[in-house]
Parts: sequence; structure tokens; C-alpha cells
Amino acid sequence: MTFVGNHAFLARVVKTVGGELGLRDRNIYCDWPIYRVTWGGIWQAVRLREFLYRDATVWLERKRIVFDQIPSKRGSSQYIGVYRPAGRHRWVARIFADGKTRHIASCHSEEEAALAYDAAARAYYGNSAMQNFPAQGSTTLARGAL
Repeated sequence: MTFVGNHAFLARVVKTVGGELGLRDRNIYCDWPIYRVTWGGIWQAVRLREFLYRDATVWLERKRIVFDQIPSKRGSSQYIGVYRPAGRHRWVARIFADGKTRHIASCHSEEEAALAYDAAARAYYGNSAMQNFPAQGSTTLARGAL
């Protein structure tokens, strides 16, 4: 998803929307005279859709149609970096870091695996990490991660 506008507006969008939703930090690019900032990927698009249209009563119909075509999740889990291998009764957390896919944990619950992923994401990527539970450290669970 791309936002366009002047530099001051986009800096505010990156700070406000990106910070509240836990989206990766983005650079603002200048294609003179237009400035733009872009987020991509299913998880970020779903979080943006929910943020923009959660309580909306008015919207641009063609944009809403595009957002509605984005799947709400992919794979076997609703969380980033978590999956359940076929025929297994445990959830696995993994992360791509330093050019490799790394196994983090094998857990009994999907939420435990998501928390393990969040801890590893913070360790590898710091504040710019995509997290399942961005508003919290790693202490309590809050449902509703997309």
C-alpha cells in the first residue's frame, strides 16, 4: 500500500500509523514533485485495512474493494512466523534472519509460538521488527493480532 503527499504529512503517517500498528519503519521517497511511502505484504496490508476501515462510515469504494480482496491470513496460523506442520500437534515458530531461516521454538499453543517469534524478532531486528503483539513486550497476551 502506498501513501502519497508532502514530506511532513508522510512523516506523520509513518510515525502514527506505523507506530500504532507495529509496521516496519519505512523511508519516504521523493519522485519529484510527489513524495511516497509504501508498505507491502499481507500482514501489513491487513493491519492497515483494519486500522483504516474499523469504524469508517465513509470510504472510497474502489479502495475498499481492493482491501477486501486481501486474504485475512495465509498459511495455517493467524500469526507471523508461526505454522503447524502437517500431521503434527505442535506449533512451530521460525524467523528469517541473517540470510537464513531459523527455527525458534516448538510450542503447544499458537499464541506461545507467536510470543517466541516476537522475542526473536526483537532480538534480530530491534524496534523495526514486525511483531504479532506490537503493543506489548512479552508479558501478556492480547488477542486480535492479524
